[in-house]
This record gives sequence, C-alpha cells and structure tokens, in this order.
Amino acid sequence: MVEFDPSGPPPSGAALRRIPWDEIILDVCTPTSVHARSLAWGYARGVRRFLVEKPAAASLAAWQAQVAAMPDAQIFVSHPYLYSRAYLAALDAVPAITELSTTFDKDRAADDTAGRGAGPDGQLPHLFQVEAPHQFAMLLAAVPGLRVSTATIDNIGTRGAERDAPVAGTVVLEDTQIDRAVLATDLRSARRRWLELRNGAGARASVQFSTTPDRISRVWATDRQGRERLLFEEVDDLLRYTMVRAVDSFLRDGAVPAEASARFGSTVLARIDEAIVLGEQRRLGDVPVSAPPLTTVA
Repeated sequence: MVEFDPSGPPPSGAALRRIPWDEIILDVCTPTSVHARSLAWGYARGVRRFLVEKPAAASLAAWQAQVAAMPDAQIFVSHPYLYSRAYLAALDAVPAITELSTTFDKDRAADDTAGRGAGPDGQLPHLFQVEAPHQFAMLLAAVPGLRVSTATIDNIGTRGAERDAPVAGTVVLEDTQIDRAVLATDLRSARRRWLELRNGAGARASVQFSTTPDRISRVWATDRQGRERLLFEEVDDLLRYTMVRAVDSFLRDGAVPAEASARFGSTVLARIDEAIVLGEQRRLGDVPVSAPPLTTVA
C-alpha cells in the first residue's frame, strides 16, 4: 500500500518514480469532480487497475469520455451497499419486486462548512451526488430498467459558498415491470439509511442499514398475512466486503463483476444526471412536461 498525507507536502518526483505503477491498484477517492482527472493521472503513469468511489464521475459524459481513453484498464466502481448482507437478504426475501423505496439522510452541515467533497473550485457535489448514489445503485441492481420520471428539490439551504443549494429531495423512478421506486435524501436530517421492498404477493422486507459503530444492520420480513419477523441482525461491514470483492476481482478473477463495472457505473450516472436536470428544472420553475429522453449508456 502506498499512501501520502494530503495535509503535508506533495510527494517528491523521486518518491513517485519508485512506485511500481503497473502493479498497484489505484483507489480514486478524490472529490467527485476530479475523478476523471485522477483516473487520467494514474493511467498516464502506467496504472491499469482502478477502484473508483461512488459516484464514478461528475457526469455521465465525463465518465464515458474518460473510460474510452483507458481501453485496457480494469475499473471497479465501488457501490458498497450492493455487497451489504442485509441488502442481499432483503432481495432473497422479496422475489419479483413491484415496489421499492429508500431513504438516506445524514446531517452534513458541518461537512459542507468544512468543504468536504468540494472540487478545486470549491463547488460541493449536488444533493443527488452525495448519499443518493448508494440508493440509485441498489434500486438499479434490483430493477435495471428503472429511469427517472420525476425529481423534486424539497428543501434548500446553505452548502459551502452556495446560499440556496438543494439539501433535500425526492426522486421517483419507473419501469414496466414494477409499480414505482422512490428515493428520498436529506442532508440536514439525522442519519438514517432505510430500504423497503414489496411484491405483488404481499411480501415486504424492511432494511435498517447500520449507522452506528457496531455496524449492525437489520432486516424485517413481513408475509402476506402481515406477520413480521426479524430476518437478519448481524455485523454488515460494507467497506470490508467491497474491498475483498475488488481485490479478488483484480488478483483472482481477472475480471470486474457486472455490478462494479464501468457500464453499471454509467447507468447509475445516467439516472443521477436525469434527477439533477429534472429537480433543477422544477426548482427554477421550468417544469418539463415529461422526463428527458432516455440517456444511452454505451
């Protein structure tokens, strides 16, 4: 492992030259707005294996352009909740899903004041690029054909230098095989990470993802008669599960799994882009009569 302290001086040229770039896995955890630049920096030095934190880039266009410039790279896009044991237990408990809803809240006022996640220009990521990528990934892994039908900005507030930034919002996604999927996120509420799945037979699974140091997640399953039972209550170490899967894919399997692929990363980014466009249009009073054209994911 090679690490440099960002609070200290940059590494010297000699230190950088000693790194065997073609042997390492580069973890891209820079601000979202410079992910593409970070990938280009590593690729130019000979890196060919990349672990990219969510969301993969600031936009679908930026992501696709950078991926196209790295034809022989292996890229693992990290969406940790896809490896959650609680999430997988809920999927098993509710086959043929017809309805999904998820709420991810976290009071990020202090983080925003400190500029956490801001790019070189000081701009913080959009509301739908903070907690929501986790939610988009889970929804799309369960129902790949989902697309955004409506998005609203439910509250605005100060985020960094921006005085009227979106801080809470709701996104509705639709597909022919389900009734609907609803995503809600609030950056000024107490931490909460929740997912609910339902099907036409009356089955329901409710997931309370861990928000505490013990990393305990819980899943409750409800049958068509309304009987509820605790299905899962265990340590759910998302970071470890994700890192193990990434390292295995690079060193053992020689291929990145579909849910971590650049293509799936593109799908998530396409839906984020749709939500931002629709949410901002509605907030500014330019309400579209319909969702934007379906974004093509190459």
